[in-house]
Amino acid sequence: MSKLESLITELKEELQELEDARGTRFPMIEEATDIQIAYITKELSDLEMLQEHEKHQLNENQQIVLDWLKAYTDSDNGNGDKPISAIWYMMYLITGNAIERRVRNAYFELTRKKEAEVLQAFAEWGLNHERD
Repeated sequence: MSKLESLITELKEELQELEDARGTRFPMIEEATDIQIAYITKELSDLEMLQEHEKHQLNENQQIVLDWLKAYTDSDNGNGDKPISAIWYMMYLITGNAIERRVRNAYFELTRKKEAEVLQAFAEWGLNHERD
């Protein structure tokens, strides 16, 4: 378990303890508990966002392949306006040895899982990217 995962687990346990301790009928204690709960909830949200961001960090080879796919999709050559076309065209160029060597080499270094992560990142980019 990473340090981040440990911290998240620890904060969730602390949050649960605070929520379980509610109901003391002492307004000052309840107010302090509510403030602690709000603070920990916000901190947990931030840490979980950081954890999610770390999951989606691509290595150098993945980034090279993703950058090529995004650039081709953004190109104005008439064929590069659709994500599936970009993937197909990249594979066509790779099999024909007609793509930049660094892109070809980066692609061949990807495992199935790393390739799937590139596709996931490309899909997320495509969903958030508006093309005129």
